[in-house]
Amino acid sequence: MKCPKCDEELTVKVGSKVHCEKCSVLSDMTSVATVRCEKCGHIFQIAVQSKNIFSVKKDKI
Repeated sequence: MKCPKCDEELTVKVGSKVHCEKCSVLSDMTSVATVRCEKCGHIFQIAVQSKNIFSVKKDKI
């Protein structure tokens, strides 16, 4: 992604794990992160969606 003000290339990495027992995840988890560009200081928000971050796999029993 790029800063909307100065066009600096930015990287945001988020990791998480969902553990389910006797159920399935049916919807994506969505959150908003507020970030500041280190080059120009511009502060803005980005949507962080689980489908872009991690995949949910069933454990083998």
